[in-house]
Amino acid sequence: MRVLRAAELARTGHTMAQILDALDYERRTQRLYACFTDLSHLQRTGRIGKAQAVLGTLMKIVPVLCLKDGQVAAEAQVRTFARAQETMLDLTMKAVTDISKARFLVIHTNAPQLASNAVEKLVARLGGVQPRMLETLEAGPVIATHGGPGAVGIFVAQDE
Repeated sequence: MRVLRAAELARTGHTMAQILDALDYERRTQRLYACFTDLSHLQRTGRIGKAQAVLGTLMKIVPVLCLKDGQVAAEAQVRTFARAQETMLDLTMKAVTDISKARFLVIHTNAPQLASNAVEKLVARLGGVQPRMLETLEAGPVIATHGGPGAVGIFVAQDE
C-alpha cells in the first residue's frame, strides 16, 4: 500500500522529502487486521502455539490479528469466524478518523468470496462516504504461507 501511495504522490509532483514524510506518517498510522478460517497454518509457522491451535479449533475460537508498528499481535479472540470478521471490521473502522482520507485494501488467501463479503460490510460501515481507495487483492505466497487458504484481512491507512 505504501508503494501505491509513493507512486501516487510522485505522479502528482510531490518532492522526495514530501513523499518520505507522507510514507513515514502512513507507516505510523497503517494497520492490518486479519482473521483466519484455519489455525493450523498459524501454528505451523510459529505464529501461535500448538496447544493454542488445538484449543482454538475445538472451541471455535478465532484470533483477530493486528499488525502495528511492524509487530503482529492478537488484538482479539472471539468465537466463530463470522464474529471474527465483524470484530476485524469494527477495529478497522476505529482506526479511521476521516473516511474521506482513508485507504483500504482488503486482502485474502484464495478466498475471493470472503473478501467480497468483507468489502460489502465495509462499504455499509462507511455510511456513503467515499474513501480515497478501496481495493481487493489476493495475498502473495508469504502471507498465504502463514495464513493458509481462507484468510482475510484489511489494511487501512489514513492520509494527512
